[in-house]
Amino acid sequence: VSQFQKDPECGKTKGCYSNCNNNACDLLASWENKGSYFVMTLKSGFAAPGDNYVAFGLSQTSTMGPASVVACTSYQGKQGAYASYNDASHGNSPLQNVRYPFPNRQQQQKYGLSNITGSYSGGVLTCTLSRQTSSNNPNIYDLKQQWYIITARGVAGKAGDLAQHAVADRSVWSSKVDFTDPTVDISLETPDYPLVKAHGCLMVITWVLAASIGLTMARFFKKMWPDSKFGGVKIWFAVHRVAMVAAFVLGITAFILIFIQVKGYSETSGPAYMKAHPVLGIMVTALLFINPFMSLLRCAPDHPQRELFNWAHWCVGTSAHILGGVTIVLGLYMPKALLDADKGLVVMIVYGSWYIIFFLIMTQLDYKLIKSSEYPPPPPPLPLQPLNVIEESNL
Repeated sequence: VSQFQKDPECGKTKGCYSNCNNNACDLLASWENKGSYFVMTLKSGFAAPGDNYVAFGLSQTSTMGPASVVACTSYQGKQGAYASYNDASHGNSPLQNVRYPFPNRQQQQKYGLSNITGSYSGGVLTCTLSRQTSSNNPNIYDLKQQWYIITARGVAGKAGDLAQHAVADRSVWSSKVDFTDPTVDISLETPDYPLVKAHGCLMVITWVLAASIGLTMARFFKKMWPDSKFGGVKIWFAVHRVAMVAAFVLGITAFILIFIQVKGYSETSGPAYMKAHPVLGIMVTALLFINPFMSLLRCAPDHPQRELFNWAHWCVGTSAHILGGVTIVLGLYMPKALLDADKGLVVMIVYGSWYIIFFLIMTQLDYKLIKSSEYPPPPPPLPLQPLNVIEESNL
């Protein structure tokens, strides 16, 4: 990514928000209070020249929206700026409707912008403009008030719009900023959320690894290895028990960690799939918690209601396993995950496809073994037993 020198007036006569290392910057937004308007400069370095943009926004919350945004765009060899707005779902819409993305002077002034100049040199996109301090338009926020700062940069869309940016190419400042204070000089650092990382890692281990192993052992290897033992314990049962105890402990731990991070239940803003993540997470954890206690209360193998119990136990465990995978996929797109969500989605699709193919192959093999009478059909199995503390002899 191309870099440039930091403005020496930052923190003196201009407020600044930058991503710099020893004054070598790849992102800078500066503003200077002139009373009825602010002079703003947006600069961003890019790895390669092309149709790119850098956007600076004032957010009501510490998220990407709702927010009042000014975008600096290079499109088809021309540079310019325009006002836009992020809604609560983080979708961006320009305030101008004509000659987008470069409105004429009349439209610029209508939406609070004037004196716009732009350049793209040495891989650095720069726009300088005057922005009205306040406006009657509710989507143009008053710079005399304090707001959270958000930035984003990326490749411009086919119409010159602000196309979806990578997670690593956006930032949200954690506290509100007084834009009338010229001593503001914010040095942007990539935020770190260790508890969020721990939560995500533990949930992946819980559902992708531990629960998958436990489910497979109980569903297939209970019949394939009926008499194989290690240390006097049936191998399938030993592996199943260890896997499901691990799933229970790690899953509950991950659930607690995220509640510590967000200080209780937190309603997520943004698209519906983001809002669904915490709700599904609570549902999955509830199923994870219920299932082992179901196994403790199960009836004897020869009890007339045992088949009903087996199916109920299987439904709870399998539902938790499926919902766990879905919740992990949604979690890839949560802002604090700081992940390349699309690459993570590919990994989960590959894993899910492999697991489904493996499950179908094992089911077919299981059916053939039953049909060939290589082992007699067992009573309805208990496919998933997350926390089995009952003696093996009771199975």
